[in-house]
Amino acid sequence: MKRAPILEVCAIIPARGGSKGLPRKNLAPLAGLPLIAHTVRAARDCPHIGACVVSTDDCEIAAAASQYGAEVIERPSELAGDLVASSAVVRHALEHLVSEYFVLLQPTSPLRTSRHLTSCIEQFFDSDARSAVSVTEARESPYKMLVERDGGLVPLFGADTLHAPRQTLPRVYAQNGAIYLAAAADFLATGRFLVDPVMPFVMDAESSIDIDTRADLLVAEALYSSPSRRTGKPFDLAALNRDAAWRLEMAAQHRERARRFAAATRPRDTCPICGASALDPFAKVFDYDYVTCRACTHLFCRTLIDDESPLYAAGSPQARVYLDEALFQKRVAQIARPKVDFVNSIAAPPGLWIDIGCATGELLAAARDIGWQTRGYECDPAEAAFGRAHGFEIAEQFVNADSAATQVAGAKVISLLNILEHLRDPRGLLCAIARAAAPDAAIVCEVPRHPSLSSFNSRAFPDLACRHIYPPDHLHIFTERSFDEMLAAAGLESAAVWTFGQDYQDLICCAAAAGAVPADDLYCSITALSARMQAAIDNAGLSDTLLAVARKRSGHA
Repeated sequence: MKRAPILEVCAIIPARGGSKGLPRKNLAPLAGLPLIAHTVRAARDCPHIGACVVSTDDCEIAAAASQYGAEVIERPSELAGDLVASSAVVRHALEHLVSEYFVLLQPTSPLRTSRHLTSCIEQFFDSDARSAVSVTEARESPYKMLVERDGGLVPLFGADTLHAPRQTLPRVYAQNGAIYLAAAADFLATGRFLVDPVMPFVMDAESSIDIDTRADLLVAEALYSSPSRRTGKPFDLAALNRDAAWRLEMAAQHRERARRFAAATRPRDTCPICGASALDPFAKVFDYDYVTCRACTHLFCRTLIDDESPLYAAGSPQARVYLDEALFQKRVAQIARPKVDFVNSIAAPPGLWIDIGCATGELLAAARDIGWQTRGYECDPAEAAFGRAHGFEIAEQFVNADSAATQVAGAKVISLLNILEHLRDPRGLLCAIARAAAPDAAIVCEVPRHPSLSSFNSRAFPDLACRHIYPPDHLHIFTERSFDEMLAAAGLESAAVWTFGQDYQDLICCAAAAGAVPADDLYCSITALSARMQAAIDNAGLSDTLLAVARKRSGHA
């Protein structure tokens, strides 16, 4: 029997300053973020969690929790000791909340993600269970264990199971401490998180890491820092001649371009990712309205262009950047090669790499250099010709939902870097490509990301827009939630994610351009901080770019 609809759940996060031999463990760094930040982010990115509260007696933890968007409940001193049960902390928290269901999330499980939470909650409300708990298959079976009795050791479950082949024994699972889900009334009546019938939510061993010791923290750091999740990328805008003067020139050209296409627009009333109609205004740029979806958090242009293809067939104001011979190799080395190396760590050659919207072939150049066969599709005639002159196979055509089946056949990697944000229906194209792709193909997407400092920058300086949020080119700015929803609709899931950006330099260039600030010693000193400042922005989860390597989910042909 199914329960519908899914009810909103409240997340309760207990956090203390130090225990288990880990001083201030909930602020211990994990790839640049405190553990509390990973937990809050997972809760806030789950579409079924309506409120996220952190219960703590520690001022530093409270400040970190607030910084990442959680509500803080001050825990009384009598509930702050190491021996206080989690049930007492949750009971205290529920006294301050109005929520039918809650999920308990311990910060010491930082590899639990919003996808785990979403899946667990949805499975729970599709079941007849009264509570749910996350588990992982036990490494050691209790059927193989010995117990001390009468001065000796005897089999816990008898000699027959002790000597039986492991595969003939029942599978057993251990609680991993990542997720506890229950009705508030059931918990308050029983004092227990597990109320029968209990639904097990099975997680893999790596995602189930529970940080009890410094060794656990090192393991978690290693897993988090693996290619499955990366943060930050060095970028030298000065080497590519990006300064305040460039910003003013590009913004003026894009403003005129937006004006030319304004007559061929109409409003969009629903979210292009999830179809919801509850929208909130975010910014107005060149008289184009950008809104956010309350359901999936997607940020998009509500002013819809009837046909986007003329935008790109005739070239964009930034085409001269791609057609600059002196900049081409710099862009290959600084922009394309790190991305190819990232993808290559997951899908190594040999094989065919197809790049959709390949421009002049920068990505093709970097991929070919390390052994990939390459082919590109580009609708801009000048950029396609530039790439072919460099020896790349580039077809001068669009890839759309109708043509994708033949155009991506046989590819081991299909990349769409800075493509989906330009389309009226990015979900439709991705679904078509996923259907046409080989079962083991890697589909690589790069999209502008929100929330980010660059999103704020576009709001603050709308007349200087020429990247991130700028119409009529960028119609979509993806949140990780809306991006994951689009992947799921296409039968895909992320195998690796990389977030990075140009936010700091973006902000400084806009501020200097808006105030006509000269490029004097002070300006140069401020821009020289770009690498360090951008690293802090990246680590805070406010990067403006998301690069993901996706694969088909099991069961999707």
